[in-house]
Amino acid sequence: MIKRYPTKQIYVGNVPIGGDAPISVQSMTFTKTSDVEATVEQIKKLHFAGADIVRVAVPHLEDAQALKEIKKQVDLPIVADIHFHYKLALIAAEVVDCIRINPGNIGDKKRVAEVVKACQARNIPIRIGVNCGSLEKEFEDKYGQTARGMVASAEYNIKYLEDLGFTDIKVSLKASDVQRTVEAYRMLRPMNNYPFHLGVTEAGTQFHSTIKSSIALGSLLLDGIGDTLRVSMTGELEEEIKVGRAILKDLGISKEGLNIISCPTCGRIEADLVSAVSEIEKRTAHIKTPLDVSVMGCVVNAIGEAKSADVAIAFGKGSGLVMKKGEIIAKLSGDALINKFIEEGWHKRIQLLGLPFLLEPFAALKDGLVCYSTLPTAHNHNITARQSFYHLGYQAGIGIAQAAIKVESWKQLQQQLQADGVFFNINHLLQEKTIEHETKLPVLTKNNVTANSKEVITEILEDSITLSLKDPFLKQLDSTNNFGWINSYLAI
Repeated sequence: MIKRYPTKQIYVGNVPIGGDAPISVQSMTFTKTSDVEATVEQIKKLHFAGADIVRVAVPHLEDAQALKEIKKQVDLPIVADIHFHYKLALIAAEVVDCIRINPGNIGDKKRVAEVVKACQARNIPIRIGVNCGSLEKEFEDKYGQTARGMVASAEYNIKYLEDLGFTDIKVSLKASDVQRTVEAYRMLRPMNNYPFHLGVTEAGTQFHSTIKSSIALGSLLLDGIGDTLRVSMTGELEEEIKVGRAILKDLGISKEGLNIISCPTCGRIEADLVSAVSEIEKRTAHIKTPLDVSVMGCVVNAIGEAKSADVAIAFGKGSGLVMKKGEIIAKLSGDALINKFIEEGWHKRIQLLGLPFLLEPFAALKDGLVCYSTLPTAHNHNITARQSFYHLGYQAGIGIAQAAIKVESWKQLQQQLQADGVFFNINHLLQEKTIEHETKLPVLTKNNVTANSKEVITEILEDSITLSLKDPFLKQLDSTNNFGWINSYLAI
């Protein structure tokens, strides 16, 4: 088990950094921040990709002025990236959740003091971002672009903030190569207890960035160093998040999603292992529950690997074995082998989270899958809705369900939804009369679905705990118009 270096905990928005907080994953938009619509779109993409924090560039006045509107439209905490113009930091500090400054680019320390004052006013942290390529002249002259020079810069600027009474600090020490990056972080770590933001800057394309970041960040995290990270990449932002989360998962720091164990290709392989692993990855990409999954091309190593794997498949000549916790479940061939493997590996083992009327249609594409919900969606009268607007979400769900049973892929579903006009033919609901409702709802239901059928058989498992619209809290919600529908219950 990795023992993390004990650090001070700060907050970037609602995300804790340092202490015993999970290691967060960040990225940075590449839009012109002044383009509010484009920047908001990128931030939302990063949010859905799993980012915890996002940084935006603020090189111009119009970028700083756009932050207020951007902040209104997104949920992720925002870090404003400030380099040369400290006055932009003063504007940004009024709305964002953290200010990142590069001391070597800010200049006069009086300017830094003004930034500190603005951050203190809103109780937001400052990230001291030291880059090897932009050290203050005094440190570059003395040490060159070295790890020692980076550490000297960080020490000086930390002390300067501390002298101003400011300690909500996080620190980054980035170079474009692995060795200087790792050396700098290791050198600075014993000198203070501030949280560290890890990253290799200017790391290159997806391929090169993945290699450099995995080595550098992996080495530091194994040492217990690091509280938040970014994989800097010339490429799609979602890939930064994907690689960052994979580093945490494969180090055993984060317990999320599948750990696929597959053998290297060799002369013993009795099947198209590459295609099989690719298919399994594709069909299990949605899984968040931690599972060890072994996919082996022959029986030589498979039995041993399967003993510790949650689910395993071992290909042989023309057929193979499916194993669960080391026990042989089935001996099958071809597609049947993968189908059985998937069946045993995920739908009976993981939690499905989401609105029930959105889960059930996709469950219906698989025979025998059961959804547990907080309301029986097969019965309209159990939908808590007195105004038609509440009902829109449910109606959309029904439309998706009807489309889903006609198709076999996401692409086909998109086409079917468009053909059915699901999201174009619901406006009439706004003109409908008030929908009567029952005063009480069952809390937990079991919804059995059958592939290629519209039928959903709902069984009430628990109705001893009930909700009533007579409750003051629900009454208050019922009288407002600022939300979509009242039934935002989750299903498992």
